[in-house]
Amino acid sequence: MNYDLTVLMGTHQKDEIIGFGADGYLGAAGLRTECLFMHTDTDKETIRFATGLDYSFPNSLYLMAEYFFNGNAEDNDPDSFISSPSYSQEYLSQKKHLVSLQASYDITPL
Repeated sequence: MNYDLTVLMGTHQKDEIIGFGADGYLGAAGLRTECLFMHTDTDKETIRFATGLDYSFPNSLYLMAEYFFNGNAEDNDPDSFISSPSYSQEYLSQKKHLVSLQASYDITPL
């Protein structure tokens, strides 16, 4: 069983950040996860979390699922989010829970 682990600490635009990540396998499926804790200069604390799982079957069918939790989403102002690139960069999304699913299948080898 092989895993890549990542730990990070730092500051970004006056925000203190600590996080971790792990990439590896769950059986034959690829598994990845990231967690980020931020303490902002306005004394707000928030968590962002992402995890994903993907698998390629021998017949070329590929399935992938990802989940993203944005603990910073509930205070978003829609007008500021649309009109300010720096605001949207800080909050990433107006949604707290995002799910992504993908399936692909090669019909021909070309």
